[in-house]
Amino acid sequence: MVSIRLFAGFREKIGSEKIEVSVPDETTLEDFILELKTLHPEIGELIEKNRATIAVNHEIVGMDHIISDSDEIALFPPVSGG
Repeated sequence: MVSIRLFAGFREKIGSEKIEVSVPDETTLEDFILELKTLHPEIGELIEKNRATIAVNHEIVGMDHIISDSDEIALFPPVSGG
């Protein structure tokens, strides 16, 4: 299972700071995000609207990164302020 850590608006939408999702072998981050949008449309809406930062195992990676079943993915909304 892939652990997904949710921060700020993502956590508020789901009502939890962590969810787990199973992924098939050779799943790219892009495919994973598409599946996540299907499972949790409220997360998908925030990702598209806010252009979230996505980290896999504490590293920012490209959408072609292959996800492993033991990975931890973190979803961060954009940071703003002054």
